[in-house]
Amino acid sequence: MDAAPDRILVVDDEENMLALFQRILGKEGYQVVCAPSGEEALQRLETEWFDLVISDLKMPGMNGMETQKKAQAVNPGIPFIILTAYGTVESAVAAMKDGAHDYLTKPINNEELKLVVKSALEYRRLSREVERLRSQFELDPDFEHIIGQSKPMRSIFRLVKLVAKTNSTVLLQGESGTGKELIARAIHQHSTRRDL
Repeated sequence: MDAAPDRILVVDDEENMLALFQRILGKEGYQVVCAPSGEEALQRLETEWFDLVISDLKMPGMNGMETQKKAQAVNPGIPFIILTAYGTVESAVAAMKDGAHDYLTKPINNEELKLVVKSALEYRRLSREVERLRSQFELDPDFEHIIGQSKPMRSIFRLVKLVAKTNSTVLLQGESGTGKELIARAIHQHSTRRDL
């Protein structure tokens, strides 16, 4: 089964620029959604999922930098590419300091656009993978010395907490090197006798 295409939100007050992006990026297999203003872009970001935002810097109403800040508040981590005319490159660099992934100058070079978009989407994919791995390997603070997130290990953690509340003697059995000492220490740490 093929993965869903990456969704790109393009924000520009010029219709011909929106059509250009729709044509170029559509041919690359991306799903392109257009917004003629920063305000409409934010409305879309609040109700729809996007993998990337490309926004003109100078627009009436909410400019590109404002749109970027508000978009990243709505969807933290979303890559943002700023479009700028040659005379406002300094503003684009300032936007990058505020978290934009990259910027493109007008008139748009089609090949550069494709490369920058591909780079931003790859960055997004890698960021998501890092977050997924972080959450997968986050240690339970109650069992910081024991590494394990598998279903059997989570069962053992629950059992340790349950047994530690009792006043019973516990016998741990297992092969050498399986972590009996770590489990014994965890039971003691969770018991009422830990401060004795």
